[in-house]
Amino acid sequence: MPPVARQDVVLVTEDVWLSILNMAPHVAAAPGVPSGGDSLVGVVQITGDWVGAVTVQVPWTLAVRLAAAMFAASDSVPTRDDQVDALGEITNMIGGSLKGIVDGCCHLSLPAVIAGSGYELCMPGGRTVHRVDFECDGEPFVVSVIATEAVHSSSTDGTQEEARDSRVPV
Repeated sequence: MPPVARQDVVLVTEDVWLSILNMAPHVAAAPGVPSGGDSLVGVVQITGDWVGAVTVQVPWTLAVRLAAAMFAASDSVPTRDDQVDALGEITNMIGGSLKGIVDGCCHLSLPAVIAGSGYELCMPGGRTVHRVDFECDGEPFVVSVIATEAVHSSSTDGTQEEARDSRVPV
């Protein structure tokens, strides 16, 4: 059973976007951002009693709007660094809020942001437990929760066996 419910992902995401960006997203009827498209993906990892990650994937056009809203830069186009910073912070806030729902003691990593196209995000032993497609003012974005199994597990003879390397679509 996932440590957070799909509805938790929806409520936390809507709350962060509305309170920080003054933007009102809603769950999309159909998948939005295609895997590997020209986009940015923010990632935070959660470790402790539960191990996993939270990703937020947005197209470049939405990253520009996020940065403009976050840094009140309506007069100029936010720089690429501003866009990366804004997505990293939004990912951190969503991940931190979801971490708070998980039972037990967990820690949140610093956010990382992947930018470009034609990439794969690989998380050893990972599997997507929730992928929620959103839309905000006609722009798609995706929030995913990934559960990660231990990278190594003990076999019956006491040696270490490596877990499979999963490709996690973002």
